[in-house]
Amino acid sequence: MAHARYYYNLVLAALAALVTDEERREEFLRRRRRRRWWVRPWIARRPIYGQYEQLMEELRKENPADLKSFLRVEPDLFFELVRQVGPRIEKSAKGRAPLQPGLKLAITLRFLATGNSFRSLGFSFRVAHNTISIFIPEVCQAIVEEYRQEVFDTQSTPDEWRRKAKVFQDRWNFPHACGALDGKHVAIRKPAHSGSIYYNYKGYYSIVMLVLSDREYNALWADVGSPGSQSDCGIFNRSGLLRSLTSGAIGFPPPEPLPNDDGYRVFSSGG
Repeated sequence: MAHARYYYNLVLAALAALVTDEERREEFLRRRRRRRWWVRPWIARRPIYGQYEQLMEELRKENPADLKSFLRVEPDLFFELVRQVGPRIEKSAKGRAPLQPGLKLAITLRFLATGNSFRSLGFSFRVAHNTISIFIPEVCQAIVEEYRQEVFDTQSTPDEWRRKAKVFQDRWNFPHACGALDGKHVAIRKPAHSGSIYYNYKGYYSIVMLVLSDREYNALWADVGSPGSQSDCGIFNRSGLLRSLTSGAIGFPPPEPLPNDDGYRVFSSGG
């Protein structure tokens, strides 16, 4: 009998605890702070004080050179980006006006040019920092998709490569050069748990952008993202470009003699 009463009391205690937890949950839901506003007031005043709506418009009208310094691109190129990339990044929002494509592009270009934090950009342009963190990758991807075919003009036949080489020879008197290959260090914050792999010989953390370009500065090929500690040669030796050259996949010309030379030399990708 004593054991039965003991278990009976345990069941009552458990039920009481469940009831108490449910009451606490209901009390929490009742007291939970309601959203005071959908958009913070200082963000809502973007059309009056925001850098895109005010500062950039002043620079456009009064001093386009300063607008170029602000965005790090020519004003005409920026407005071309708005026209070309805008439809890819334009979105609709329920109950409120969506961010303009030009605003998204301006914030993205400013981020790429300065590396400012999302919070800093948010205060300058009066856009929530968490919103900026979402659309910057989307804008970058949209730019790549829009301009990939136009900007990257990789050749695929020997005659096309020979035409590229002729331009180098006519301009620089350097025969059989089909492109100039060089790397650029892009400064980054040290990735977590990465040790020194991204630390370059210049004394900061970076990733490497290795680009092959022609005489008109058109990009023929690019590799982006290798750790800053790697050399241009090391990146090239592990690249798809070298594999394509070796396999003949991109139609590189066969060896031909240099001008005024009866010997045979191999076409070069530059250096």
